[in-house]
Amino acid sequence: MKDINNNFINTKNKPNQADYLEISQTLANFHATCFTNSKNRYSKKSMLFFLENPFYHIFYNQISLAIIQVTSEEAELITLAVESKQRKKGIGCNLLKSIILHLESIDIKNLFLEVAVTNKIALKLYDKVGFITCGLRKGYYGQGTNKKADAIIMTYAIVTGITKTLKSDKKKLQNLYPSG
Repeated sequence: MKDINNNFINTKNKPNQADYLEISQTLANFHATCFTNSKNRYSKKSMLFFLENPFYHIFYNQISLAIIQVTSEEAELITLAVESKQRKKGIGCNLLKSIILHLESIDIKNLFLEVAVTNKIALKLYDKVGFITCGLRKGYYGQGTNKKADAIIMTYAIVTGITKTLKSDKKKLQNLYPSG
């Protein structure tokens, strides 16, 4: 197995190499429980790929998960999941704020994401955090037999100073995601 360079997993102690196989299964199981009505779930193999690749940063605790891909000056939110019983408590919002602070600290300028037009809860969350729509992908998501949903492409401009309001919450956020 490759050396793991991803140090953004929310664990108290840095896992050893063998633990990543177990962690990838845990992440896959968690993702599957959050997306029970979707075909867009990540397998253990996919999660291991994210763990092995230093371009992916993972924020995880027992009630939420986010995976971002980071390149040069941009990042993409690959997935964001909150346990169903914990939704509508501000957890997703706090997780996004934590991610934005982390991205600002590593000089990322823009965060992008894609979300199904039918995912009204996620759209409300992204709007609340300050994402803006910048595009549309027709028929991007499979929704069952021959059904396709469009994907809205959204972006968040990370500019030093604009995220200043988030910094007041930094200690609170670091308690949730101390490694981010």
